[in-house]
Amino acid sequence: MIEDPSYTRWKRQYPKFPGVAKCVELLGRRNVQGGLVDVICGELLENASHHAAELIGAFRVEMDDRVRRILLVVICEAKLPEATPVFVEYIRSEDESLRYWSELGLRSLDTSESRKALREAGRTKRRT
Repeated sequence: MIEDPSYTRWKRQYPKFPGVAKCVELLGRRNVQGGLVDVICGELLENASHHAAELIGAFRVEMDDRVRRILLVVICEAKLPEATPVFVEYIRSEDESLRYWSELGLRSLDTSESRKALREAGRTKRRT
């Protein structure tokens, strides 16, 4: 199996998870693109359950739209129940991407609270 050069460089520089703040800072750099973004997202996703509050907090305070979208994707894919209020808040966002990932996050959680939020936002799927 051939290892991704971005991942190899990452692991050389960060043998352990560098933390949410460092990952967010790196994502905010314009020279961080492609494979390196994927590696950082993978690290965040792998560590999301242990750093849920910090990850959600980082999303809430982030000003860079690109980074916010990336963080919401990670939060959605991590299926963090703690993220329900974020998904509920952004299910009606003007930003189509935030709205999409919020809806997907609520669907993937599949709790009574998330189903209620989807119904209230008019996002229930009709049965045929």
